[in-house]
Amino acid sequence: MRNFIKCTPSSTVTDPASRSQFPSAWHPVDAFSGGLELPSIATSVELLQVNLVRQSIRQSRQDYSTPFKWFVPAQAAIDSAFGGQGSGLDFLYIPLSPLAQSSRWHAITDYWKAAIATWSTKIFPKLQFTNPVVTKLTWPIWNNFFIRFMEDKRTLAVLHRKACNFLSHQGVTRILTFLSVFGSLPDEDTLRISLASSSIKPGRSMTSVVQKLASRLALSAHYQDFAMFPLPPERMVGALHVCTFDGVDIATPSNRIIKRLLLDQEPPPLPLLQLSVPEVVIGSSHWALERLLQRDVLPVYSDFVFWLQHNGLGFRYKYHWHTADVHCVHSCITPENPHHLLWDCYMAKRLWLLFLPPFSRIFQSTIGWPHVFFLLHLYIPVRRQDLFGSLPPVRLFNMVCIVILRTLKLNSNKAIFDPPALQFMGVFRQCLTMVRLHLQHFFMTMKHPQ
Repeated sequence: MRNFIKCTPSSTVTDPASRSQFPSAWHPVDAFSGGLELPSIATSVELLQVNLVRQSIRQSRQDYSTPFKWFVPAQAAIDSAFGGQGSGLDFLYIPLSPLAQSSRWHAITDYWKAAIATWSTKIFPKLQFTNPVVTKLTWPIWNNFFIRFMEDKRTLAVLHRKACNFLSHQGVTRILTFLSVFGSLPDEDTLRISLASSSIKPGRSMTSVVQKLASRLALSAHYQDFAMFPLPPERMVGALHVCTFDGVDIATPSNRIIKRLLLDQEPPPLPLLQLSVPEVVIGSSHWALERLLQRDVLPVYSDFVFWLQHNGLGFRYKYHWHTADVHCVHSCITPENPHHLLWDCYMAKRLWLLFLPPFSRIFQSTIGWPHVFFLLHLYIPVRRQDLFGSLPPVRLFNMVCIVILRTLKLNSNKAIFDPPALQFMGVFRQCLTMVRLHLQHFFMTMKHPQ
């Protein structure tokens, strides 16, 4: 809208920060990685598809004896596509991608194919099995995401087509059924006996197939001790397998966790050079702490710091494209950037000199720009922790810093768009008033304000 009113195409300014644009790459990033966690329409559709699969697992666990009614039509199409190489919930293991779907899957509806592809490519590879022994004994062996070989990740149904067709027609679709039919786990001798009547030619062909298939299906001998009979119907066996993400069963977590699995996008780099902190390393727990501390301040304050950390706010040309004069509004012969205006300028230095000394005594360190901006390396000695606690001093420090940062930026905007700027005492009174209001709210919410 601003560009339309001013008839100025934003493409003429190359720096996104100078156009007051929050980098769109941060939109889908997880909030605990510094993003906004805003899923796209495509991600929302994928979430619905994954929830369809999760609902299938939950419903199956309620009654292993019979399939739930709404799944019966889909199950018939899936079983037909398997062609005897699996059934029912074995579709959870199909390595089906949207770009590699053979003709035999055409009987399945497009939505179910998309759901299986999303599950196979974006969810299943990130899960952990809590009962790996039972899982490996009972999962499908011919079309299994985790049993693939060669550089192009081919399943056993592709690598050993004749052996697969012969054994699957005898009902052997998992290790446990092989054990029940032939009396032992797959090895070269047992496989040679089981494939004796197949179309595989005896001699070198049989030896090659048996050796390769035995190595690819090999399990430790002690797995045989965990064989359990009878099993639920084969179409329901997949419900026995418990897959977890961060220790939570995939059938039970909230949609937020599923979104994390679907997005899984690496956060883009922060403009650390523009913010004059090029050597800062942001730890994995930083944004979780930021989210916790944001609750102590008004949203306009936390939003200001969040935008500043991610795009520098486009100093001196955020609102009306002031690019002719880039020097500090307080007559400093220095280009205005975040570090100068909010830390190095004489106005900022006087404010920090009044507000920071109490915290320097608590943290027992010299507080610099990285401490103020990213709350990094704030060490509280043990004896101070016994007196103040480990988190309250950081929360108080965060409130004071955010208030000062935003007040300085607002005064800079006033100097540009509504001159004259406030003198030091006016800025100081604004800071002091807002700090007092935040501290009052902070102490009111504390359980032990003493």
